[in-house]
Amino acid sequence: MKNPILPLLLAGLALMMTTGCADRGCTDPAAENYDPFAQSNNGTCVYRGCTDPNATNYNPEATISDGNCTYPVVSGEVSFWSSVQCCAIEVSLNGQILDTINDFYSNNPGCVNGNGIVRISRTPGSYIVSAEAITGTQGYIWQDTITIIADDCLTYEFGL
Repeated sequence: MKNPILPLLLAGLALMMTTGCADRGCTDPAAENYDPFAQSNNGTCVYRGCTDPNATNYNPEATISDGNCTYPVVSGEVSFWSSVQCCAIEVSLNGQILDTINDFYSNNPGCVNGNGIVRISRTPGSYIVSAEAITGTQGYIWQDTITIIADDCLTYEFGL
């Protein structure tokens, strides 16, 4: 009586030699786990990069996040306006002169561009706003801290 295990064992060994199971691995030299001896790619290649599709440097081939994703700069708006009919007002933000308000409004004009409005876009955060009357009632100074919020528009009035 013949042993049925020996032919099955030989057939399995022959199958492994012809399919190259032992020679499967990552065949991409750009991958972290590249195997120079692999003859067939088994789909296990590892790539580091940004894995967040919302980031500007998203890498669709990355399989592991490298923690270096970058995102678009988000900004908020602020419109400075005045209800004072006295003078030109020079507006500064964190000590940097932005522009001069030369007109006034009796009501909040909203977050628009227009005569007598200084409108800026900045990254969200807290800023020190200061303004000074440079004609008419010279020496009148305003100072406050404002908070700019992403995707929002703040209106800020200089009044008496």
